[in-house]
Amino acid sequence: MAEGPEIEVQVCHPLPSSSFLLTLLVPAGTTIAQAIHASGVLARFPELDLAVNKVGVFGKLKTL
Repeated sequence: MAEGPEIEVQVCHPLPSSSFLLTLLVPAGTTIAQAIHASGVLARFPELDLAVNKVGVFGKLKTL
């Protein structure tokens, strides 16, 4: 992750019956992919594949 002041981000994975939501403090400049990995969501939901699944910020599609 990048060096610098920290920012607060939330990583969310919505599911039909529940949701994963985690708030993290990460260095400014952290990529979306880095935040996703730091959240542990990929370990908790091994079916998620960042090469296939799309990601977004405030409802807008983004690249990792």
